[in-house]
Amino acid sequence: MPKSKITNNSKFINLVNSLNLIEKRDLEKFLLLSSFGITNRDRDLFKQLQKKIEIHKNIDEEKFWKSVLSESEYSNKNRIKSRLFKAIENYICLLEIRKNDGIRMYLLTTFYFRNNLISNLKNALNKGIRKLSSLKDTKPDYRIILYWFHENMVFITKDIRQESIHINGMEEELSEFYAINKLRIICEKINRSEILNSGKDVSSYHEEVDHLRLSSNSIYANIYFHLYQLLSEDQYSSFNIVNNEIRKLDKTSNLGQIKEVYVHLMNYCIRKINERKLEYAEQFINYSKFLDSNNILLDQKMMSIGRLKNILVGCYIIDNIEWASYIMDKYSDCWQETKDINRRDFLSLNKAFLALWRNDFEKSMDFIHQFQSSSMYHKDVYYKMACDKLLLKIFFEKGEYESLDNKIFVLIGYIRNREKLSQKRKTPNLRFLYLLDKINRGKIVDIEGEKENIPIADYIWLKKVYHRNNKITSS
Repeated sequence: MPKSKITNNSKFINLVNSLNLIEKRDLEKFLLLSSFGITNRDRDLFKQLQKKIEIHKNIDEEKFWKSVLSESEYSNKNRIKSRLFKAIENYICLLEIRKNDGIRMYLLTTFYFRNNLISNLKNALNKGIRKLSSLKDTKPDYRIILYWFHENMVFITKDIRQESIHINGMEEELSEFYAINKLRIICEKINRSEILNSGKDVSSYHEEVDHLRLSSNSIYANIYFHLYQLLSEDQYSSFNIVNNEIRKLDKTSNLGQIKEVYVHLMNYCIRKINERKLEYAEQFINYSKFLDSNNILLDQKMMSIGRLKNILVGCYIIDNIEWASYIMDKYSDCWQETKDINRRDFLSLNKAFLALWRNDFEKSMDFIHQFQSSSMYHKDVYYKMACDKLLLKIFFEKGEYESLDNKIFVLIGYIRNREKLSQKRKTPNLRFLYLLDKINRGKIVDIEGEKENIPIADYIWLKKVYHRNNKITSS
């Protein structure tokens, strides 16, 4: 599978790049329409731009415009771009309308309504109600369009019985739409309070959530109701129900809302893993695989450092280095940089982790040296600490116990003296170093008893090497 790429191109170039070859050919014909005010010169410039992009996907746009525009034309560059940009956006809207029955039928009925074409309107509304009613369970946003269809049928029908049917339809669709989206909002509020560790009392939502659930028969309402139960009361039965219900939704469903549910489940799994219930790691990785297979793992074409770290730790827990390597390779250009985190340096640190995982100690050392020469290593206490712990693990694995002994106490002193490092960060990392020192000096330690006291990745590694060393010693 090709790697996902993030470019620094302008909005205009990115828009052109988003189209495939057939769409670009269609677009050339679309630009011939006079209603967009596109001139022959505009079309000629666009063809030149397309040829340039075909050769070099990432181009210097400013350099391109300077090379193709005369001095007098260059002052109108923004107007030319604006005309082309709006025309391309209109073409993309048409592409999307073809894929979306709800929006297409809505636009059609608004045209008939505005132009008072009542027979056409009635026919389109009846057709729209039949079509969208069969899709509304998998695409809940269609419910608000169905509400509008029923409302218009009330206006144009002369049969009072038919009016009553459509008024009831308005009430049902509005009630379902409100229930689903209100449940979504409540789940997101609880999820955010969990992430922020606000300790907010969620019992005030119970009565409202019960009422919302009773007012809707939708599969989405059922999913969000049990998601609420899971997030607010940690009911494992609800975890199973959400998983079973989400599998019932097919490929015609709204992927955005399916992703929303999966992200809630992923966050729940991470909270459980942090509670040292490591059996949730496999489920977490399965969710990430589903999102990846549907090309919805990224948020706005970016992956946060936190999500990447969670995926790598999840893979480490279940010992799935293939998936970890796949994610690292495919999304290496998509990690979200911050003021303090450089993508290339972060890549070196994670490659060092993967190389150590493969027992390729020399390669791991090379990546560690690369990271140690970066500004991240010298400025970010957390990542310096992570890097130095990897180095200690390599010393241990290679049997360089004297180097390990010296480095352990240097790192212990460094962590103790970091005033800006919270105690929550200090304590588990110091505990790991004390345990490693004891193992290095041949003392017996209770790894399982320390499971909740040290970072998860360190616990997995310690457990592996401690039991392996004990087997070697006993044999």
